[in-house]
Amino acid sequence: MTTVVNNWTHTQTLEWVKSGIDKGGYDQDCLYLKDGFKGENLTFNSKSIEIFKRNFKNESPEQKADDQKMKEREQLIESLFAELERLFSQTTATAPKTNIEELVLLISKFKVEGEITHPKQQVDDDLSDLDQDFKSKLVFEKEGMSSRVFSALVDGKSYFIKIYKKPHFKSNEEKRLQSLKDFNGVPKIIRSSGDSSKWMVMSPLGSVINTSIAFKNWGKIIQILLDVHKNNIIHRDIGPSNIILSNESKEPILIDWSSSVLFSGNPSPYEGCYYTASNNVLISMVKSNGTHTSTPNDDLESCIKTMIILTVRNVKRKVLSVGVDSPRRLIDVWNKIEKKRISPYHVQLLALSRNGSHKELIQLLHSLQTESEQQ
Repeated sequence: MTTVVNNWTHTQTLEWVKSGIDKGGYDQDCLYLKDGFKGENLTFNSKSIEIFKRNFKNESPEQKADDQKMKEREQLIESLFAELERLFSQTTATAPKTNIEELVLLISKFKVEGEITHPKQQVDDDLSDLDQDFKSKLVFEKEGMSSRVFSALVDGKSYFIKIYKKPHFKSNEEKRLQSLKDFNGVPKIIRSSGDSSKWMVMSPLGSVINTSIAFKNWGKIIQILLDVHKNNIIHRDIGPSNIILSNESKEPILIDWSSSVLFSGNPSPYEGCYYTASNNVLISMVKSNGTHTSTPNDDLESCIKTMIILTVRNVKRKVLSVGVDSPRRLIDVWNKIEKKRISPYHVQLLALSRNGSHKELIQLLHSLQTESEQQ
């Protein structure tokens, strides 16, 4: 497959930029796209970058209302333009894969949702034993590290369908969700392929959380983790892109259990979100090449870091500026954020998460919610 970035209209360009800047969870999009494009060609229309720059700088006055946000965004975009031009001059359809992957990592921060397309024949083959009612109504949603995700509206109800890239991703998620089938806040398996296939149909469909998530939902997410941890399961991949709000109930749902493990005390390679990983996970990356003994505390700290990234100004940009191969620097960045950029309440939440204090976290979040509602 060759993905071509064509000449964009003014509206398309703005939507592309805004979706990347505003959408929570694009910390993992870089990894998603890098994984999705491995071994494939990426080409640019030679005029597209100039059109991108011209269109973005011609934003309407209404979109420039918030001067401070606009200033921060322009700084980010100018940096992007410089890197795009440098990489574009080096990259062709036959360029070394390292250049292509670097370019993909860069543009993935500003990608259009659903821009990646998949050959129809491959999808048909992967879903050969799925009911036609679902196959005929598939809509591509996103490319993940472990799967491709589609949605389908069947008989008035929305579902999501995952096509797994490796058998163990499917078997692991299916096993975990089966053991959690009576729990609130986790997806429900509707249909599953046989051992020889690699898809599952699940519900509910929802929207990835963003900066507008209601404060009350964070206590609910910690409650989900409390229930799951009592069942001896650790999610290991908590980040903005793996928490959704159900389209039906508007309740938070913790998705993507393909990297989850049982709390056994045995070390294993860490496969979760890098930017929201606990400090102990990052230390393991420095000392043990990512082999880590996962604990419930890791999940809790990842959850609080996710909340901080989404709710505290400029934290996301600071964190995402760190390369995926620099865990020591990411530890330093988080330490500086903790000392200088977040409130005493956030510091207290992080401390409670590192102590594994589920109930105290829920109580503090509830009291903070009550205070915010009374103001």
